[in-house]
Amino acid sequence: MYTLAYLGPEGTFSQEAATLYERLLGVPCEQLPGQDFEQIFSWVSQGRVDYGIVPIENSLEGSVTTNLDLLTTEDIFIRGEVILDIDHCLLGLGEGVEILEIISHPQALAQCRRNLKRLYPDARVISATSTSHAAREVAQGGRAERVALGTRAAAKIYGLKVLRTNMADNPENQTRFLVLSRKDHPLTGLDKTSIVVSPQANRPGALHGIIEPFARLGINLTKIESRPTKRFLGEYVFFIDFEGHREQPAVKQILQQLKEETSFMKMLGSYPQYIRKVRAKAAL
Repeated sequence: MYTLAYLGPEGTFSQEAATLYERLLGVPCEQLPGQDFEQIFSWVSQGRVDYGIVPIENSLEGSVTTNLDLLTTEDIFIRGEVILDIDHCLLGLGEGVEILEIISHPQALAQCRRNLKRLYPDARVISATSTSHAAREVAQGGRAERVALGTRAAAKIYGLKVLRTNMADNPENQTRFLVLSRKDHPLTGLDKTSIVVSPQANRPGALHGIIEPFARLGINLTKIESRPTKRFLGEYVFFIDFEGHREQPAVKQILQQLKEETSFMKMLGSYPQYIRKVRAKAAL
């Protein structure tokens, strides 16, 4: 049996992603809730768990920058990915009460920002460490005027009522999760590779020198994003996702060229692309 860490407590979207990945593995996993993303990365790098699962980007709010930074610094690899449709629900103790406080994880609050402002313009918005922590606080607090954004699963776990569904500003709300491990995945034939690189110098054409080999060798980039190095203003690293596996000859050629074009390169891993045969709902 594998061990699989997710952002806890029970009832988070991260747990839904963990359950989906467990189904993809086809073997049972012991799911372990972590307190925060840093703990999940640490558990994986130290070998305390086989896998960890963390959100990396959302279709409405973009990347989870904390996890991008942790990918750069921690000694881990990406083993896989899953994508969930996210249905943020408003959870509370009862209906018919003026809502004065709304609590949830900052990403959830950001994804529902406009709807919250439109529906509850006078409510105070409060951050929590996870959507499930928010639901638990509402359940334990005993105040009907305080509600949480979370999953239907969290409502069931903590005895709350689902007051509203589809709270996100855009109904096509999806989150991509990465599966972390101490090794990446063997070649499958339908793979993706992730790297992080830094140009040799801040000069004209530096980024072109990094991405030009992909076009020349016909390898499709699926994502490129910059993050500050946190050393000097204006100095960046670039996260690049592209189709192919590090064991394939064309990818090996690109990686060798990138070593010559960059001052820093880290292989984050090669892993199967996630292809959904059926849309997987995050809140069940």
